[in-house]
Amino acid sequence: MNVYINSTGSYLPGEPIGNDKIEDVLGLVNQKPSRLKNKILKSNGIKFRHYAINTNQETVETNCDLATKAAIECIENSFVARKKIQLLSSATSQGDMVLPGFSSMLQAELDIPELEINTSHGICSSSMMALKYAYANVKADLSSNALVVASEFASRLFKHTRLKYPQN
Repeated sequence: MNVYINSTGSYLPGEPIGNDKIEDVLGLVNQKPSRLKNKILKSNGIKFRHYAINTNQETVETNCDLATKAAIECIENSFVARKKIQLLSSATSQGDMVLPGFSSMLQAELDIPELEINTSHGICSSSMMALKYAYANVKADLSSNALVVASEFASRLFKHTRLKYPQN
């Protein structure tokens, strides 16, 4: 059996934030602007970012919210009806809670009561492992289709309140 990707979806939270406004959202570490920020930004080439936190560093959308919105767009672009999806394979490096697993939360948000689920956790390879699981499942004819979703919410890790350094 051949396996194909038939649709995709994506979602980015909030308005795009330019590099000059990063610290307005994330805050200053020890009330000081970053000394390395401009050097890092120049080398990575990224011009805008999207954050699921506000300028008070409060979460405005969860990681599961982000995944759900991307999944819904993918489903809407697909010929497979939501209730006909047989496998949900998701990936993240950090879910919103320890339990239940990320795919269980996503399954509930998508309101798909009967399907197999798989959650891949990790840093660099979790999205590829979720895709590989779905590919192997369909290839082995265990499912006729699969929805693969990868989502990250890194901005909650970069809040200035998490990065306190000793004063010199």
